[in-house]
Parts: sequence; C-alpha cells; structure tokens
Amino acid sequence: MSNETIYMELPFDLSGSRSKNRFRYEILWGLSKLFDIYNENESFVMVFDYACDIEVHKETGFDFYQVKTKKDGAVYTQGALLKKKKLEEERSFSILGRLYSLANNQNKNIHVNIVSNKPFQDSSKKNHTTIENLDFNNLDEGVQNTIESKIQEELGSDVTPDMSKISFIYTSIDLFSPDDTLRGKTSKFFFELTGSEPNKPNALYNLLVETISEKACYELQLDCYSDILNRKGISKDNIDKIISLYSEKTDRAVEKASMFVDTNINKPIKRLKLKTMLGKVVSDIESGNKLVLQNEELIVQSIFSNLDKFDVEENDFIDLLVSEYSKLFTIEYSEDYRYAFFLLILMKVEENIYEYSDV
Repeated sequence: MSNETIYMELPFDLSGSRSKNRFRYEILWGLSKLFDIYNENESFVMVFDYACDIEVHKETGFDFYQVKTKKDGAVYTQGALLKKKKLEEERSFSILGRLYSLANNQNKNIHVNIVSNKPFQDSSKKNHTTIENLDFNNLDEGVQNTIESKIQEELGSDVTPDMSKISFIYTSIDLFSPDDTLRGKTSKFFFELTGSEPNKPNALYNLLVETISEKACYELQLDCYSDILNRKGISKDNIDKIISLYSEKTDRAVEKASMFVDTNINKPIKRLKLKTMLGKVVSDIESGNKLVLQNEELIVQSIFSNLDKFDVEENDFIDLLVSEYSKLFTIEYSEDYRYAFFLLILMKVEENIYEYSDV
C-alpha cells in the first residue's frame, strides 16, 4: 500500500482549540524539528496542522508529533495523556488514544510522538527528566501494560497497541521565549549548511516562520494528497530555495546587477530608478512576495528548459525575458521594476544560484 493511500485513510483534525501562544510554540518547535531532519539527507515534506500538529512525510513512512505545553507543574503525567476528553457528541478521546489512532494499522513505518516542555512521569511515579526522546517500549513492563490496556479500551478490543510506535519528546525550547532559541538555531543551521553567516538573519528567520504559519493556517479539508503536501507542507527543496535567498552568491548577483546598470544605462535618472527597483525586487523576494517568487520559479524553469534559446548576449537575454514574461506581472509593477527583476534573474543564472532548482 502506498504512502498516499495510507495517509488519505487517516482521520484528520483541523479544529483543535489552541491559544495563540501554543499555536506559535507548535510552529517554532516544527521549525526546530525541520532543521534536525534536514540534516538526515532524506527527501521529506513537513505538514503542519492537518492530521496532527506536525507531520513528517518521508518515502519510508510518517512521523506524527502532538505538541502539548504546560506553564505549571514539574512534569507531564501519564494520567494526563490518557484522560479522556469529550471531542465529539458521542465519543471521548484521550490525547494519546487519539494520537495512536494514526498509527493503528499494519504499516510499521508510522511513529507517533508527544512533544512537551515538561518531562514525562509514568504511572509508577518515575520522572524521566534526563531523557530527551523516550521510547515507550523502554518503559517498565507494568507501565507499558497499563498504557496498552487504556488505548485498547479507548480504540476497541481489536486494537493491539504497539509501544514501539510511541515516543515522548522532552523539548528544551523555552516556552516563554522560543524565538530567542530559534533565531540562534536558524543562524547555526545556515552556517553549517553554507559555511557562512546569513546576510540578514532576522529577515531569514521571519520568512521561515511566516512561511510555516501560512501553511498551518490553511483550514479547509483537502481531498488530494498532492494538495495537502502543497498547501500544508514545506519540503526540503522549499528550504533550499529560502536559504539561497540569503547566500553570498545572491549578494554577488545583486552587486553584479547594480554594476550592469552602471555600465549599460547612460541616463543618470534611469540608473537611479533601476537601482531603486532592484532594491525593491530583492526586498520582495526576501520577504516572500508570492507573485514575485512564483514568477521567478516559472521563468527559471523556462530558461533551463530552453538553454539554446537563451544562449545569447546579456542585453539580448534580458530583452527575451522582458518580451516573453512581462505579462506575468500585474499593473502595479512598473516597467523599471520588471526590468530590474529580469536583470537579477540573469545575474543569478550567471552565479549558478539555481543549480539545485528542480527545473
């Protein structure tokens, strides 16, 4: 059975009540996890708030993460995980029971995780304060038996709970100031990936958070698996493209575009306008302007699909883009803006910024 078939048969839940702070904490923990799994060198899509708070879709299976935060108390208890709460007119669910329902099938490659800012306390009153990732099949046998019986009672006698599919993650991300932790981790991730510091670390961080928030906030049910991945997910390729916006290569491309204007545009007022628009283009790309980013992707795909056609002098290259793609922009984007945009694409091509683009 394919991953698509397995996933589309799972229950989904877009209606969980959450405070604004918990929603933001989910998003930031998801960003942190995204950095971690990126380094596993495996293709993935991270889906936000569809069947579960955070989902990792890989070729080998699925990992689901339910984020639960607590402001008070020293631990997150087993009792709290298994306490039923009425979520529908006729049925009650516990946190763990509802989460395990996602893994209750024959596919061994589905794993579910509770994520909390407090350590886990099991039914024997043992506090697991030194373990970041606690696999439930490592709990004492009596504790496992209690959890298994509670899940079976909740989901039905035909369910045989598999403790190897459940983990509790004790996260060190500060509940009250998660941004501080994540800004540092974003810069560290960028440096490890590119070998240099991000040019605008705050802008990079804000773009990543805004991108994830937009995915999480889409609240309609989707009937097509590819639509779910597109509207609710962020892939490894998406992260590569965002990271590329803040690389040294991009800086060089902008600098070369500015030098091109100085060399090829004779009228000083025209040079001023184009340089102003070049700055606006860069700002729009870095802030995630949808139309501009979509146009860039479409044009780059066209260039790499027609290399012979675009094997021309720089001025002719820009003229080709202007004549064929100006219509992609709406009326509020001036002629100078469009020219600056196409010029920047040319310089990015020359700097080989699109070498990893899926064209």
